[in-house]
Amino acid sequence: MKDKAKNFLEEKGLFQSVASQWNEVEFIEKQAQVARVHTEFSTDPDKIFLYPSLKTIPVREALFEIFKSFGCLLSKSFDKKKSQIWEQRLALPDDSHIGSFQDRLRSLPANPLPPPADANEYSEYKYVVQQSKDPVERLIHIHLSNALIKNNVAPRDPVDVRKWPATEAFAQRKRYYSLLPLTGAYCPQIDCFGKAFAHYAFGFDEIYHTAMRSAMIHLVKSLL
Repeated sequence: MKDKAKNFLEEKGLFQSVASQWNEVEFIEKQAQVARVHTEFSTDPDKIFLYPSLKTIPVREALFEIFKSFGCLLSKSFDKKKSQIWEQRLALPDDSHIGSFQDRLRSLPANPLPPPADANEYSEYKYVVQQSKDPVERLIHIHLSNALIKNNVAPRDPVDVRKWPATEAFAQRKRYYSLLPLTGAYCPQIDCFGKAFAHYAFGFDEIYHTAMRSAMIHLVKSLL
């Protein structure tokens, strides 16, 4: 089963990024089922135990269990920065999402939108956010809107978010944002890096929303 797992990663073009770590792991096939799990891992040195029950489940499930244990081992070697990126699900904004926010500000309706009923609302920023095409873009647009609102920038002010001090670092992809507001809705089952790596091996195909799937792929890839 170890070879099947390796071949699977190679066929997906994923093995090269984890080859050195994979080759350091000792895979041990146990003859007796001494645990209630299909695989277990241990560190120092890195080992993955493969129990007999692994052969009784569908191949995809078996591979998933192996990748999960391997992902757990990978996470044990994370430095402080990588640990923080994973724990907070940090990502850099996509440049296309920055551009779409800027474009929508520049193309607001000619007539100002009706004033909000609540003085704490900003209807035109709200309008921009509501035009977002997917949840990831929406989250990024919320971050940009909040930064401009906090600095008393009106939606129709001629501001370039890539140069404006309050948004420059974020818009230039030098500041992270957290995917946690979305992971609870779109992939609550992925609560550890082991599961994340296993889902990554299968292209996060269980996440139905394309944008969120892409964001999670980029997140895991950034940590390998």
